[in-house]
Amino acid sequence: MNRLERVWNEIRVNNTPENHSTWMQKNYCNRDGRMFDPQLVPWITAPLGACWALDQIQFRLVILQWAARMGKTHVGLSHLMHAITDRPSDAMFATSDETLCRDVFTRFWKILEKSPATASQVPPPRRQSQQRINLRHATIFGAWASGKSRLADKAIRAGHGNEIDKWSCDRGESEGEPLQRFLKRGAEFIDHKFVLESTPSVTGQSRVEEMRLRSTNHSYHVPCPHCDHFQILDFYDIQDSGGISWDIEITDPEQASQTAYYECVKCGGHISDAQKNQAIQMGVWCPSGCLINNKKAIESREDYESW
Repeated sequence: MNRLERVWNEIRVNNTPENHSTWMQKNYCNRDGRMFDPQLVPWITAPLGACWALDQIQFRLVILQWAARMGKTHVGLSHLMHAITDRPSDAMFATSDETLCRDVFTRFWKILEKSPATASQVPPPRRQSQQRINLRHATIFGAWASGKSRLADKAIRAGHGNEIDKWSCDRGESEGEPLQRFLKRGAEFIDHKFVLESTPSVTGQSRVEEMRLRSTNHSYHVPCPHCDHFQILDFYDIQDSGGISWDIEITDPEQASQTAYYECVKCGGHISDAQKNQAIQMGVWCPSGCLINNKKAIESREDYESW
């Protein structure tokens, strides 16, 4: 290897951005200072999931249709933090109303104060706004759906749209739907990336559902502890086989909670709560229309090109 090749390799290695999963584990914490633990929310860092999508240049929107308390807001906030520390530039957090924006910013300041990546940039409490986060090298703007001026005249490379199914606009609005105004804020950056997340609202009227269905539409698959078959844990739809089952006729909710188990769609094996938690730790994300090579996924979850 000649000197030019050595120099080029050194530049390439030193300028390779840290993947989001690793960055989160080293720099993201909750407002109490407890560092992010992927064991508690394994679906966030699982292969081909949210962290993987944030690392991929081909994705400009990362859509999260997750239930409440699943960590979708943490994914969005960590994205903003990673973006402004990796390549300092302005960012935006947008949500449904001003009250929620203020509440999230109050928590967000605590996270920024305790994160190793941003602690040195945080101003004293008397200078901490609940609508705008000014750090030494970048600004995170706060915005909400009905705040026209908040969603205008700002150029951002990273954005987080929170609970987008709750966004509403006034009748006769002439400046466009608020979500579209928000997305236009990234037009000046060819490498912009936005996280849009929400718990879904009414089927057929949900923004996040409609956008998810137009995407690669990844879903979380976990392996059966008996046969290693990867499947979606579906607790609601009625299925011909698999899903929630009972060995006896149920007469009351208490009896249901004590006797229920999950039945594997492949082998019919009974999956207990303890086994379910272990299976969730081994989960992987799979795009719509694709199948998983069960054996290879069990052997090496990280080698997703093989499974």
